[in-house]
Amino acid sequence: MKKYIVVVMLLSTAVLALGQSSSTCTGTINFLGVGSNGVAVGLASGPQGPGLTTIFVCNLNTTGSNGYSPDVCKATYAMLLAAQLSGQAVTIEFADTAACTRTAWTAPATLEFVALASQ
Repeated sequence: MKKYIVVVMLLSTAVLALGQSSSTCTGTINFLGVGSNGVAVGLASGPQGPGLTTIFVCNLNTTGSNGYSPDVCKATYAMLLAAQLSGQAVTIEFADTAACTRTAWTAPATLEFVALASQ
């Protein structure tokens, strides 16, 4: 009986872990821009990990479908600019499991966060 309880607990943990899947793209910035549609970024692939097609991260005027407010967008842009100027890699995580090759020039609603990559 004890063995069955352990098996059920392990299977439950595995099912919960599957429900929390995400995809992470890491690389140095090969494109950073600001326009009427917001802040756009693209990552080069390299030893840090897969790059990322140029996408819109957030909008400087309205809260986007990913929940980034204009203030968070401005802070994100500042961090991305600092990373680009210093050559530091960044990590962008999405809530879905799609690959880092996303449809270019779109604003994925599944974007979770943008961070400086650890070295």
